[in-house]
Amino acid sequence: MADNAETSGTISFDERTEDRTPIDPGSNYRLGTIAVLAGIIGLLAGIIAFLIYHFIGLLTNLFFYRRIAFEFVTPPNAGLPIWVVLIPAIGGLIVGLLAKYGTPRIRGHGIPEAMEAVWDNDSEVEPRVMLLKPISAAIAIGTGAPFGVEGPIIQTGGTMGSVIGQYIPTTVAERKVLLACGAAAGMAATFNTPIAGVLIAIELLLFEFRMRSFVPLSVASVIATAVRRQLLGTEPLLRIGDLSYQLLPNLPFLLVLGVILGLATVAFKRGYFAVEDLFHRFPVGNVLLPAIGGLILGVMGLFVPRVLGVGYEVTSEILQNELSIGLLLLVVIGKAIGVSVTLGTRTSGGFLAPMFVIGAGIGGAFALAVNALVPGVTLPVGLFALTGLGTLFGVAGGATFALVLFTVEVTQQFAAILPVFLVAVVADGVASIYLRNSLMTEELTRRGIDIYQEYEVDPLKRFTVAEIMDERPVTIRPDVTVDELVNELTSDEPSVARFTPETNGSQPDALDEPGESGSTPGRTSALTLHEGLPIVDPDEGLVGIVTYGDLLRASANDGADITVAEAGTTDVVTGHPDEQLFEVAVRMSSNDLEQLPIVDRDSGGLLGLVDSQNLMASAMRQLEDEQVRETGKLDFGRGPL
Repeated sequence: MADNAETSGTISFDERTEDRTPIDPGSNYRLGTIAVLAGIIGLLAGIIAFLIYHFIGLLTNLFFYRRIAFEFVTPPNAGLPIWVVLIPAIGGLIVGLLAKYGTPRIRGHGIPEAMEAVWDNDSEVEPRVMLLKPISAAIAIGTGAPFGVEGPIIQTGGTMGSVIGQYIPTTVAERKVLLACGAAAGMAATFNTPIAGVLIAIELLLFEFRMRSFVPLSVASVIATAVRRQLLGTEPLLRIGDLSYQLLPNLPFLLVLGVILGLATVAFKRGYFAVEDLFHRFPVGNVLLPAIGGLILGVMGLFVPRVLGVGYEVTSEILQNELSIGLLLLVVIGKAIGVSVTLGTRTSGGFLAPMFVIGAGIGGAFALAVNALVPGVTLPVGLFALTGLGTLFGVAGGATFALVLFTVEVTQQFAAILPVFLVAVVADGVASIYLRNSLMTEELTRRGIDIYQEYEVDPLKRFTVAEIMDERPVTIRPDVTVDELVNELTSDEPSVARFTPETNGSQPDALDEPGESGSTPGRTSALTLHEGLPIVDPDEGLVGIVTYGDLLRASANDGADITVAEAGTTDVVTGHPDEQLFEVAVRMSSNDLEQLPIVDRDSGGLLGLVDSQNLMASAMRQLEDEQVRETGKLDFGRGPL
């Protein structure tokens, strides 16, 4: 028997057992172990969030108030001395030095870096990022940069999960979940939002919703939130007064706001990358570039102090309608320019907090403008500011659903879920018309990494083998010689019907009707349909399989005396019609097979054959489901509506 690398494998499956043992890619996943590790990650993330908060407070007090204190404060809103323009520049210079002599991974807003680790680096992150990222971000924010701590904490927590997964033997899938657990825990500990933390990790990092990830994520997020509440208190991060959350009376204006926020998302994303591209053309090294961005921010802060710092207090002012429309618009524009300039110069920070200010500001300004211009209309400014709060980042970041829940969770205004949800969905729909990539994935696309964020069922897991397999493959008798078969295949009019087994006194014409495999009927297409030909006995029992490679090797060794059964493989790996295509695809890949015979579980008789072409056909079936419009019941003879 020839050594057939194309069809033989080291694993032999018992085709006739009634105890089905399908290949389960998750069978090596240790849910209990990962959940315990997730709890440890959640505990550490809560402590890290506490330390980062107070480190930022120390730096802010030191630089802006010239005192030593750890209380989390924001820069003053007025009365800043002229030398304050140098403070963000100093912070930018320190970040540039840390990036040069520490690791360049601290640059940026953190979430794309975590996504890159999951998508392109088997969820492995350098351990030093866990130390340098929060330090660099705290320095930038503490010296006035208009960032939030969520991006750095997400990257820090994710790095912590990755490092644990690197020091403890894990699979790539387990390490990916641990990384996401760190990110979810960091988000939950920062904002006191355990549920939103889980959803953000799913939407931005995992791209899956499975029990194996949901349980550890929930454990990490809950424990991180519990630690945060013990250390930092249970009060909501953002303050908002009592509001009326009625949807229907405000419906037309909420729809208009959704459109405005969708267009604002498009404008912000395009503006940010235009600024980033502009700064990257500056003839300045990467060390000085963040300092230049900081200097520009400092000049802006001299005239509009509210653009400096995290902006949680400013967001609360907007939610409580404490700013005039003129100041509100000035803050929105200033924050948008400030975050674009500073992050565009590749310093360390996060998008979420400044986009809170921008989104809430747009919503509040819209309500104030309507109240001033439309007689008899009094919109609740706080409600419209709340609907814009998380919408801008959610739509821009590709995590709309998570940010809807985040908005009501961070403010503890769960009664506002309907208007917040409506505005976010409208904005997402508008933005999707103009944007191909989210703010996060655009960063990675520019690095040559294309991330697909949409959720859908894998077609290999949707279809069974019976739905896709070729039910009428060309088969060969075991006593046919190699030369006979080769001569017939290479003749001008090949017809191997006389070489097929006689079944009940007849010879099925497998050439003229190749079955339901989707191939074009005809002799040539049937012959070239598969890389190998199943060898079957008169009872349709599978004897083996012979490939074109087998025939070539046997022909070189006097094929006249070698039968196809001797040239091919008789220890055949097979599949069953009720299995998922994913199972047989894994089996084919594991055994380096180009095709897999499909047999009956009881009799072992050949029922069909699956090859790589059939596997691709499953994707085409799914594509047809999405693109082929069927005739409806209200057709009236005019075709599909």
